[in-house]
Amino acid sequence: MPLAPGLYRLAWRTPLGEGAGVVTLDNACFRALKGPAFTGRLHNAGDAFAARLILTGPAAAPVAYAYGRDRLDIDLAGRAYGPRALLAGRAPQAPGLEIEAELTPMG
Repeated sequence: MPLAPGLYRLAWRTPLGEGAGVVTLDNACFRALKGPAFTGRLHNAGDAFAARLILTGPAAAPVAYAYGRDRLDIDLAGRAYGPRALLAGRAPQAPGLEIEAELTPMG
C-alpha cells in the first residue's frame, strides 16, 4: 500500500553522520518542514517505491562538507511496511557513500 499523505519524521544515517527532520508528503511530493532543506518526489509501485531528494545549502552537512558540495541529489529505493517505510540509496555527488533512511508517520 502506498504511503498516505501527511507529516512524517525522516531519519537518515550515513557513515559520516545521521540526522532527522519533519517532512510533508502530498501528491507524491516531499518537502522539509523542519530540519535540513530539501524537496523531492516519490514514485509508488505498490509497497515498493523510489524517491529522489534534493538536499541543499548548509543543511547538507556533514555529507556536503566531506565531499565539498552544497547540493546533493539523493536517489533512494525502499518498501513501505504498514505506515512506515525503509529506504536505502546513494548520491551521485558522493561516490561510495551509502545512505539509509526511515519515514515514520507523525500523529
